[in-house]
Amino acid sequence: METAGATKKRPGSDHGAIDGPSPESVIERITREWAFATSPDGLRLSPARFWRSTWNGLAALKEVHAAKERGKRYRWAIGRAEYRNANRLLGEHPAVLWIAEDFLGTGDRSARIIEYDRKQLETRRIAAELAKITQKSDPRGLPSWAIAKGSGPGGGWTDAEIAKALGGKRG
Repeated sequence: METAGATKKRPGSDHGAIDGPSPESVIERITREWAFATSPDGLRLSPARFWRSTWNGLAALKEVHAAKERGKRYRWAIGRAEYRNANRLLGEHPAVLWIAEDFLGTGDRSARIIEYDRKQLETRRIAAELAKITQKSDPRGLPSWAIAKGSGPGGGWTDAEIAKALGGKRG
């Protein structure tokens, strides 16, 4: 019968140890760490240096290795993006440039394409509205800078009006 607050023992343990990793899982972890640390594709440590290292030291070395690998992947992705941009007239949607994140899986090119298309439509809509404005258009609703103030051709200023605006001096 167990009492409240009592801890379970690991099977085969007769010295009262509390729950924790099994010896098999500890051996498996150490084996994985050793394999990565001594691998030519890993940390490239000698076995002697691995056994002299602390867990914190190995963790720091692994973080440096991971940062180096991230840098390699990013440089590769930049190269791919530059290649695609140099040859973008051959691909789909040539106006939206490729970025490294598109090749790393963290970019959202389709969202950038949608945003580009939305901006293009808005620009075309504004251009169409501006094209409708003539000298005889109703000036209500236009900003003050867009209303022709001069008496010259097209509402522009005459030479005399320019001289007057500049205090009698020519511009």
